[in-house]
Amino acid sequence: MRKRTNRTAAALMLIMALLVSAIGPASAAEAASTQTQLTEVKLVIDGITSTAKEKAYVADGRTMVPIAPVAKAVGAKLETVQRGVKVTIGGIVIVLAAGSKQATVNGQPLLLSAAPLKKGTSLYIPFALLGNLLGLDAVYNNSKKSVEIKTSHSQAIVYGYVVDKNDQPLKQGTVDVWSNDSTNMYTASIVNGYYRLNLPEGRYKQILIHSGGSSSWDEDVSRDSFEVKKEDRLFMRLAQPQPNLTIHVQYEDGTPVKSGKLNVIGKVYAPWVEIVNGTALYTVKQQEYLFIDQIMIEDASAGQWDVYERFNADPARTHDTMTVTVHKPNVHLKVQDGGSPVQSGTITILDSTNPTVQKYQHWIDNGEDALYLPDGDYQWIDYSMMNDTGEVYDIHLAITIRKGTAANPTLIHQLPLHTVKGNLIANNGTSLANGFVSFTPVGTVGVPIASCRVNADGQFSLRLGDGAYTVSYTDSTGIERQLNDIFVVSRGQGKPAGMIVYLS
Repeated sequence: MRKRTNRTAAALMLIMALLVSAIGPASAAEAASTQTQLTEVKLVIDGITSTAKEKAYVADGRTMVPIAPVAKAVGAKLETVQRGVKVTIGGIVIVLAAGSKQATVNGQPLLLSAAPLKKGTSLYIPFALLGNLLGLDAVYNNSKKSVEIKTSHSQAIVYGYVVDKNDQPLKQGTVDVWSNDSTNMYTASIVNGYYRLNLPEGRYKQILIHSGGSSSWDEDVSRDSFEVKKEDRLFMRLAQPQPNLTIHVQYEDGTPVKSGKLNVIGKVYAPWVEIVNGTALYTVKQQEYLFIDQIMIEDASAGQWDVYERFNADPARTHDTMTVTVHKPNVHLKVQDGGSPVQSGTITILDSTNPTVQKYQHWIDNGEDALYLPDGDYQWIDYSMMNDTGEVYDIHLAITIRKGTAANPTLIHQLPLHTVKGNLIANNGTSLANGFVSFTPVGTVGVPIASCRVNADGQFSLRLGDGAYTVSYTDSTGIERQLNDIFVVSRGQGKPAGMIVYLS
C-alpha cells in the first residue's frame, strides 16, 4: 500500500510540474501585457516646444500633461499642498490632488472626469483639464504626437462648471449669457458639467441655464452684472437653485396632471418648469407676483387645456405651496389671412381688471389660440408675425367673461389684404438702415394700426388696407420722427414708394 501511495504521489507531482510548465509562460506573457505602456509626446506652448524635464505622455489611451511647465507659461503660481498642488491663475484658485477626482475651484467642489496622477515628483493632469480648469486653448496633434497649447486669446474666456439642484454635474444643456443692454446673447454647450464662452469686451448680466435630456428645465442664475476685458479668464460655477415653491397642478375635478410643463412668468424671466406626478418645483428669487398663463400637457389624449393663475411669491417663505387648476378654454382667438389661418405668431392680451398681470403674450399656432380667462374684462391688443419683417398689427377687441363664459367665445381678426413695400430715405439721400416704421390712419390718433422693421437697406414690407396713413420712423436708439409724406395705399399699391425722413 505504501509503495502504491508513493507512486501516486510521484505521478501527481509530475502532472503538476507539467501543468506549471504549460501555464507559466502564458501567465508571464499575460502579466507583461498588463503593464502600462507610456508614450512620451511633445508639449508645445505658443509654438515653442517645452524643454522642461517633465514630458507629456499617453497611457491607456489618455493624454497626461505636466502641470508645472503649463502653469509657468501662463504666469500661474504653483504651490505644493498635501497630495497635490494649488494653482493660482488670475483670480482663479484651483486645488488638485493626485489620484483623486475631487478638486476645488475658488473653494467650491468640482468632480473631475479623471484624476491627476503623480509621476516622480511631478503632478500630471488629464488633457481635458487644460481647457476645463485652466481655460486654455489646447489640441492634441496626432500626426506630430504633440500637445499644442495656445495661451493668448483675442476675447475674454468665460468658462466653468454647472451642477443641478442635487449638486451633480449637468451632463448636457446650454448656458446663455446676455449683454448688459440685452441686445446680444452668447451660448455655450454644457458637456459633462463643463462649458466655455468667448465673449467680446463689455458688461454682461443675465445668465440662463437650459438643461438637456429627458428631464429638461430652464433656470435664471443671474448675478450682479460683470465686466470682462479681452485678456480675462473668468471661471464661474453655476448651480441650479434649490426650489422653494411647490406648485400642485390639477384638473378641474382635482385629478393631478401627471406630466407636462408650466410657463411661470416673473419680473425678468419666464421659464418653463416640469410637472412630475402633479407637482412642479420653482425657485423664487425675489418678492414678486408670479403669473402662470400657459401649460403643455404631455398626454396627447388630454385635449385642450389652459391656466390663468397669479401668486404673490416671497423668497422668505422657504417652503411655500400653491395650487394651479387647469381649465377647458372659454375663448378662441383666430387670425386669418384671406380667410385662411396664419401659421404662427404671438398675440397680446391686456387684463384691465388686474394690475398684477396687465399685458401678457400667448403663442398662436395654425391661426388660433384657445384661452381660459377668469371672470373679468380684457383686450386683445395686437398680433405679431414671426418673420424677418417683425410686423405687428393693432387689433383692440374687447373680451368679456362672466360666470366663466365669454360674451363672444370666438373672435376673428383678418389681416389687411395688401402687402405694400417702400423705402425710407434721409434728407441727405441715404437709405435709413434698421429701426421701425409705423402707420396710423389719417385723422386718428393713438396706437398705429401697423408697424414693421426697416432692413439694412431702408426697405420695409407689411400689410395695409387701402387708405391714407401718417408715418413715423423710430431709429435703433429709440428716437421717433414723423415723416412729412402721407403714405397712400390704393388698390394695394403704396405711394410714394420712397419716403423722405427729415433728420435735421
